[in-house]
Amino acid sequence: MLEESTALNVKHTYITNNWSKMVDLIYTSILNNDKKKISQMVNFLVDLAEAKTLQDGWTYKKGKEMDKKAGGCWRAGPSGPCLSHMAEFVNYYFIGYMIGSVSLRDYMNEKEFKII
Repeated sequence: MLEESTALNVKHTYITNNWSKMVDLIYTSILNNDKKKISQMVNFLVDLAEAKTLQDGWTYKKGKEMDKKAGGCWRAGPSGPCLSHMAEFVNYYFIGYMIGSVSLRDYMNEKEFKII
């Protein structure tokens, strides 16, 4: 899991790779005019919004607070936790989510748009 990341070895697999794949899937679906994939991506974004995963997740402020308790990103040494970076990656995911939502706006109905 991402919590296993350290200040020296951040495990990008869990956040960075996923949000970049999400944006790539959205753009590819739109560029290829693949109605099925577009619908799946809209449903995925709606499901994320309904689950409130982006509201209940890490924030930069929470990461900084947790970092202080853990001794800080670098003060804890190379094998110490890097919780502020964890929050940073979650923010990237949110940005990708919003870019995807804007890109898919023309393919959403009003209900989906309001949920997102």
